[in-house]
Amino acid sequence: NAILGRETRLLWGSTSMSDKLLDCTFEIGPTSFYQTNPQQTEVLYQLAIDGALAGSKLADAEPADTAQAGAALTGASAQATASAQTSNLRVLDAYCGTGTIGLCLAHAAEAQGINLLLTGVDQVENNIQMARRNARNNKLEAEFICDDATRYMQALAKDGQNFDVIILDPPRAGSTPAFLKTTAQLAQKKIVYVSCNVVTQARDLKVLLDSGFAIERVTPVDMFPHTKHVECVVILSRKMLDSSITATKQPDAE
Repeated sequence: NAILGRETRLLWGSTSMSDKLLDCTFEIGPTSFYQTNPQQTEVLYQLAIDGALAGSKLADAEPADTAQAGAALTGASAQATASAQTSNLRVLDAYCGTGTIGLCLAHAAEAQGINLLLTGVDQVENNIQMARRNARNNKLEAEFICDDATRYMQALAKDGQNFDVIILDPPRAGSTPAFLKTTAQLAQKKIVYVSCNVVTQARDLKVLLDSGFAIERVTPVDMFPHTKHVECVVILSRKMLDSSITATKQPDAE
């Protein structure tokens, strides 16, 4: 990064500062990436959270609705529903930085009774160390891995692993075909793509669309007022075969 020097020296005060987003507190270092508009950052992250959790077993049901539904079920049906509601939601936060999006998502899931298993990956060691501290400070369970995101995800794919939701928030240059194709392979349900460059995002979305995903929603966020720049959140879901389509045999030609 051209604006960062080879060495950072503390002249006075603390080596970090803290900020609060969506009821989570984050430690921020001098070389950490952090959004510059906290009010709009909460809007941005909430869009990502809503997209990631939409359709989860408990996220879309009010407590009263859940209770009424449970009362109406008996025997095996009730047991199956209870088991589904307590199942894990596996989430990978790629390009996770200091863990802000993933940890805000984990906090929201916990509040909704969703058991979320969060893994974050970033190639900058300082970011990962800070993400781990942020998880501890917010009393959230998460695993943060220091590795190249593409290499890490390709290894997971070879091992047969997958995630329900993958979040990616790449730099302005966007991502790579190798990363995007591996993302489409690993994500079983949804991809949440956050971008600060709609041009490279549109380019990357074509790869995801060609890899079996469909766009559910596109939402721009005016993160930088009075400039031409916007952040954009795109929610994608895996295409499912339409079970209503039936095959009919054509009559034999006479």
